Amino acid sequence: MKRHEMKQLRFKVEILTVPSRRNVWEGGHDVTVEVVGQSIRFTVNEDGRVQSSRSPHQWFVQSTGGQVTIPAAGVYTLTLRPRTINAEQGVSSCLCSLVLRPQEGG
Repeated sequence: MKRHEMKQLRFKVEILTVPSRRNVWEGGHDVTVEVVGQSIRFTVNEDGRVQSSRSPHQWFVQSTGGQVTIPAAGVYTLTLRPRTINAEQGVSSCLCSLVLRPQEGG
């Protein structure tokens, strides 16, 4: 029987948030993402916008925050910890998803 070894995989951390009903979005949140003993601290800023596939009137604010390495296929716990939340306009932001995007050369 031939065994296949899985290489480590690198992933880019991406957070998608939405603006408030008043169409106000606040960034500047200081957060930490933890997975497999790695801790990535970053600031949630507007790095891009993504159009919703469900509504032409809805868009998401895309924030990227570094890379993590997953050692092998398996079940892992990923934690998103807010350190400081910016809510100067009283709306903060609504988290829609946290995505790990596979990176080349992992």
